[in-house]
Amino acid sequence: MFNHTTLLKAPSVDEKDHEAFANSLNLKPAKQDGFGKLTRQPWIPRVWSEWDRRRNGGGRGEISVERREVRLAPVENRFYLAPLLPKFAAEFSRHCTPRCANELEPRVYGETGLHAEAIPQGGDDLVRAVGGYILRDLRCSADGPVLLVDHRRFEHRLDLPEAEPIFKAWFKERGWSVELSDNGYIVKHVLKQFGGLWGTNWLTEECVIQLLHEIASKKWLTAETFRSLIHKAANQIQFADVDRLTKWLVDAKIIKLGVELQCPQCRQRSWYSIADSDYELRCGQCLEDFALPTESPKEIRWAYRGHGAFTSRHGTQGGLAVILTLRLFKGHSLDQVTPMLSFNATKGGPKMEVDLALHTRRIRGGFPEQGVIFAECKSYNEFTRADIEKMESFAQQFPGAAMVFSTLRRELTPSEVSMLARVAKRGWRTRLKGDAFSPLVILTGNELFSSTEPWNTWRQLGGRYERFAHWPYHEDEIEGLAEATQYLYLAFDSHDYVNRQRRPRVVAATKQPRRSKGGPK
Repeated sequence: MFNHTTLLKAPSVDEKDHEAFANSLNLKPAKQDGFGKLTRQPWIPRVWSEWDRRRNGGGRGEISVERREVRLAPVENRFYLAPLLPKFAAEFSRHCTPRCANELEPRVYGETGLHAEAIPQGGDDLVRAVGGYILRDLRCSADGPVLLVDHRRFEHRLDLPEAEPIFKAWFKERGWSVELSDNGYIVKHVLKQFGGLWGTNWLTEECVIQLLHEIASKKWLTAETFRSLIHKAANQIQFADVDRLTKWLVDAKIIKLGVELQCPQCRQRSWYSIADSDYELRCGQCLEDFALPTESPKEIRWAYRGHGAFTSRHGTQGGLAVILTLRLFKGHSLDQVTPMLSFNATKGGPKMEVDLALHTRRIRGGFPEQGVIFAECKSYNEFTRADIEKMESFAQQFPGAAMVFSTLRRELTPSEVSMLARVAKRGWRTRLKGDAFSPLVILTGNELFSSTEPWNTWRQLGGRYERFAHWPYHEDEIEGLAEATQYLYLAFDSHDYVNRQRRPRVVAATKQPRRSKGGPK
């Protein structure tokens, strides 16, 4: 019975009576140090507040009978799931009423698209986005999707949920209308070019990002120039191989091989893909036809050109920063993630563009905990006041949602530090009141250009970063990341930390009698 038991004090019970009752139990000390049998808690968790309930032990208990992991290979993004019923349950139910509930925990591996793993709590619109036609048997609870089972042998047909419809339904239930922005479509296409997040490992090297920018900024590159850039990048990567890097660029369709030819009429050079090359060609400048110089093969020069979104520098438009931010959260920090790429959101006012939104789900203390993250991502540009005010205003519409400012630069400018520090301290004051606040996370190239989680990255960097490599366990992983990055990049000191404490000390003010000018008699 006494296994880390908590003794709560009711509002009507005096604290002295609460302590006296605990002492009257005459519990013997635990045999092992650090394992108390009983803990007195004189305050009651605010169970009516979702944000506070998750952080102060106000969660409900769980009763489960069995757990099973099923590996499914969906056919056309659809799979069939056999229900899970306890052995003592009847095989049939009267009037098709549910016999039990099956909590689903979807995990997707190796897919090139963006699928939903973290399903938020919601109503009918969200259920339709998850399960389509099985509206009667499916619920979206705080624990994720729940399937109501009424028959042991009946298989349920489920579609592999996609991330974008899930987010749209979630926003719709809160009165928002969202659509992918132009940048969102670009990022979605770039991610598809890479073959999903599984094909983005090379992006964690900053020299590869610079290589991609170089490819996108040139009309084309001769084979010699291209080979020189590949060698330069490979020399900066440990255990890198030139041929492997080149193969990745080709397989991801980032580059295409072609030929560079000079028109004999206008003397201008043009690039032709292998598919377009023929014995008779048309100049893209003067539009005159000319013959392939087969009599002089030296005039035919092999050349590479960016393909798809990498045909121009503006093609990605900061999309690589969005992908690296998504990769960090999906690959290391959190268990399950449902992303929505750059989108426009409206709710009876001006349109607001958000670079990245994430629904997250992780297991904490044996129970699932859900969260929401909104991110503003930049490549090498600075965050403006408008960017920061927009993100803060949008996050305030969703109490408890985290704000992430992500950049490929290694440091922030003084103006950025000043603006973001004010936002962080406003969040501190809100939290000290006990209200839901938006944690502020800053991510730079130090965290994004890494194949491991931030804590290990800081250990490798050493210096001022090493202090946070052993950042203590935090009740909320995002809040822990927010605290660490604020100290690293916003120039906070120990005085700021004192003002930052979760529960402020309450000092009773007592009125002292005024002394006479002559002092005490």
